[in-house]
Amino acid sequence: MLCGSLALLLWAVGCIGSADTRREDDVFIAALQADIRFVLGDTPRSAAPTFCVAIDPGDAPQSPRKEFVARLKGSAPHVVRSAECEVRQDGVLEVPTGRAAVLVTVGPVEWVKTDEAEVDVIITRRTAETVRRRYRVVYEAGRWVCLGQVMKISPA
Repeated sequence: MLCGSLALLLWAVGCIGSADTRREDDVFIAALQADIRFVLGDTPRSAAPTFCVAIDPGDAPQSPRKEFVARLKGSAPHVVRSAECEVRQDGVLEVPTGRAAVLVTVGPVEWVKTDEAEVDVIITRRTAETVRRRYRVVYEAGRWVCLGQVMKISPA
């Protein structure tokens, strides 16, 4: 009886962990798509840099799974895992191709409510040049949507 209960508990924890990971990935994707659009601005697709994506679940940035990056393919002409890139003093480089790149690190997620989160996105163009933006992401109409940057203004 105890073994059966323990197995059921471990199965339940595994399922909950998987759902939480998927939810966090969805928040990461929404914030990344918004930030990539922000970085690209009016840049023609032919002149767009490679975006090297890293995720930071809270411990340290890491290269995401290929399936994660595949979800970003429509966001920019060239999106790859951070493991395929190198940050140098003179700029970020996609190693296999030698193309100029931008490292985009997303995370960690800070949950405001179960259907609302804030997440940081850090853009690195070279070792001494980084920009951090915080985004508000909400669950709306069956999907996670980025509402834009969080602006904190102190009182005058």
